[in-house]
Amino acid sequence: MIAFFAMWVVEIAVFVAVAVDPRLSPFSLYDSCRLLALIWWLHLFLLIGAI
Repeated sequence: MIAFFAMWVVEIAVFVAVAVDPRLSPFSLYDSCRLLALIWWLHLFLLIGAI
């Protein structure tokens, strides 16, 4: 569970860094947002499955 939240914190930090400076990502900001949203949905399903 701690690893789950740690991954979430890292992903949010990466998202904020890319939002501030899009050159940090090989993807466009739009693609980064879509990828992050997909990862968040996967985490949500994993969290529901863990409960």
